[in-house]
Amino acid sequence: MNFGIHFVPKRTVYIIERYGKYFKSLPTGVHFLNPFVDKIARVHELWKKTLYLNRLTAFTKDNISMFMDGWIHVKVYQIFYL
Repeated sequence: MNFGIHFVPKRTVYIIERYGKYFKSLPTGVHFLNPFVDKIARVHELWKKTLYLNRLTAFTKDNISMFMDGWIHVKVYQIFYL
């Protein structure tokens, strides 16, 4: 529910809709919104995240089995909506 004054936490972006359409993105800080017109549609977190890949088995051309696992580091810098 939108009560007019919103504090957007660090490394977070709020996506605002006005009358059901994209209006603007709110960066970190204190913001004032129209209580009955604006709606917070989404909350995007801009944290760096690490995804772990589970262990997989693969076979080479000469029939040797190998095990693979790993990590993927993901960081969102900025979000654009058109």
